[in-house]
Amino acid sequence: MWTDDQMVTAFNTLAGGVASLATSTQKIQWFNEGQARLGYYAPTVLDVEWERGDREIDLPDDFISLDKLVVDSDSSLEPWRVFGRRLILDDPSGATGDGSARLYYWSEFTQMTSATTQTELTRAQDYACLYYALSQFYRALVSSRAYYKRYATLVGANAVSMRDLQAEADRYYQDYLDSREDAHPLPAALTFGGT
Repeated sequence: MWTDDQMVTAFNTLAGGVASLATSTQKIQWFNEGQARLGYYAPTVLDVEWERGDREIDLPDDFISLDKLVVDSDSSLEPWRVFGRRLILDDPSGATGDGSARLYYWSEFTQMTSATTQTELTRAQDYACLYYALSQFYRALVSSRAYYKRYATLVGANAVSMRDLQAEADRYYQDYLDSREDAHPLPAALTFGGT
């Protein structure tokens, strides 16, 4: 549930004096990459509508998978299936009438931007993504001679070897993997009767 400023501050605190070698945009991009690789999705609710004769209903662009579709009491919907990002009605003549329903689905998390956005992640997931961003930062220092020279110039005699920087990148990546395992989302709530 961090804002971009909170994430950049946490990144800078852990990276120390060398944090200035990466821009805020890079730090946010690395954070977003970690978020995309978490393997967790946001629980989302959306109302959908259809008209008589519709054979398919477009699902939202951020749709990952369906949890449940609850058809409104004054509507009916023929048997259907999800195909890609569409809800396809099995009846070739389409819907028998206009209707609406509430769609419960898993969506991609909104990416962090530099416009003071706040993540939808849990605190543990925020930390996991922070560790991923740090691993990518140290990997960038090792993989680019120009980056490494800027690093060596910045820290002077205190510069560590590329091997040590690679070890730091690996350590943060392992922290990311461990945090990702620890950051399981809460189980979905069940309604009365477990449906």
